[in-house]
Amino acid sequence: FGNFTNQILWHNAQHIGYNVTIPDFTKTDGWEKQGSEFLLHRYQHIKRMRSAPSIPMVCAYHIEQPFSTKNETAGQCFFNRISRDGMHWCVETIGSRYSASIACLLGCVYNGEGSHSIAEVRSCEQECND
Repeated sequence: FGNFTNQILWHNAQHIGYNVTIPDFTKTDGWEKQGSEFLLHRYQHIKRMRSAPSIPMVCAYHIEQPFSTKNETAGQCFFNRISRDGMHWCVETIGSRYSASIACLLGCVYNGEGSHSIAEVRSCEQECND
């Protein structure tokens, strides 16, 4: 599920105007920190929220043009169906994948007879996330 949601956020950032290069998500190390500072840009126009959500997580497209990726000039946006508040995933669009992912990960540990080695559990986790 983590790899899936990372891909969604990176592609949405590119869609709304961030100049990002989509990384190779099949790599096991390194891509998480390369050019990911855009994930820290916060949408400041929501008064009812305790903390400002990540722009690539909640914005579908911007109302005001031209679009700027600077925190203070991000403008207003129409919300997407990825997350409504920047903390929770929209159940209608991503919920079924999330539930299946949790069930798969629980199965890695609890399905079958006897105990599993760490290597077997990690291999199973990777299969769930691919």
